[in-house]
Amino acid sequence: YHMAQQSGLFSKAGGPTLDQVIADPIEATAPTAPPVRSIQCGISKRTSIMDSGTTMHVLSHRGTNEPLFPVFNPKQVFQTLFGEFVPKPDDSSLRLSVLSAVREDLKKLQGKLGAGDKQRLEAHLEGIAQLEEKLQSIPPTCAIPMEPTEENQDVNGEEPISNVNKVMSDLLVYAFKCDITRVASVMFIGGAAETTYSEIGQNVGHHYNTHDGSNNTQQNQVHPGVVYAHERLAYLAEQMAATTDAMGLSLLDTGLILSSSDCSIGLSHSVSRQPYILLGKLRDRMKTGYHHQVAGPWNGNTSNPNAAGNTSDVLFTVAKAFNKDIPSIGEMSPKSMTGWWYGSGGTPSQMVSGSSTAIPEITGPAWGT
Repeated sequence: YHMAQQSGLFSKAGGPTLDQVIADPIEATAPTAPPVRSIQCGISKRTSIMDSGTTMHVLSHRGTNEPLFPVFNPKQVFQTLFGEFVPKPDDSSLRLSVLSAVREDLKKLQGKLGAGDKQRLEAHLEGIAQLEEKLQSIPPTCAIPMEPTEENQDVNGEEPISNVNKVMSDLLVYAFKCDITRVASVMFIGGAAETTYSEIGQNVGHHYNTHDGSNNTQQNQVHPGVVYAHERLAYLAEQMAATTDAMGLSLLDTGLILSSSDCSIGLSHSVSRQPYILLGKLRDRMKTGYHHQVAGPWNGNTSNPNAAGNTSDVLFTVAKAFNKDIPSIGEMSPKSMTGWWYGSGGTPSQMVSGSSTAIPEITGPAWGT
């Protein structure tokens, strides 16, 4: 969406964000909707002191005037997720008995089938045996986890970013595993935030480092800051990969993480060549291990980077992976644009910010089903 009510450094989101577009059909169609529709977490509390409105302070929105503010205290997130959580009874024995009955029925058919059908039947029986093995190895139920002690309080004026990130990630992974929620957003740092990565020895805010183009000392701190942030992202991905659901599949096989930033080049505020990182297969609806570039390698120009395509195509591809019936995402009517940071060729006079175009290169075999 185009930003709404934009005036100087004031703006609001123009419509619902991707996480809320995904949460709607889950809530409407799931046989048993998760207790928590979606959860919004925040890591660094140092939000922008210059920007106003909600765009730079809130990652998730249900609409222009419905911001879903992030919660920065892990203890509060715990209460939202687990405060009224009642563990489900262990039904693994029932599942195993159903599989056993199916296996016995299939075996009775073996003597009545031809060679080709027998081969297919044996493959089904082998799949049932593998499923039984997985069910027997999975812990029987989800117990309420220990409440964290971390409250995201500064220590000697410094934020405990790594520990807060770890605790939040662990809470989310446990909630996904227990199907307490299926949708979450994590605002690591806010847009144009005042966050300082003191844990890696920096004493100047990351936002300031990105803007000081005349000082190589500050610019040289940008890359370590980006690496630091993505190492925190990697922790969440690693925990999801190491955690299995009720069917024995890893949460990274059945789920998806989308990560991005408020701009592509901080020095110029450019939103051209906006980067997205996608982690996870989403039950084979998305492809992994693929690097997709629309405009080819970057030309090295921070003020006028070469660009092409519509980054909302990524959002539509993800949205349709969750909801095969969605026709488009975002605003599909062209609007006049202002600004100078849209890349080579200058700012278009009008632009459609939404998308109904998927990117087949990043879709998996089950996408759209």
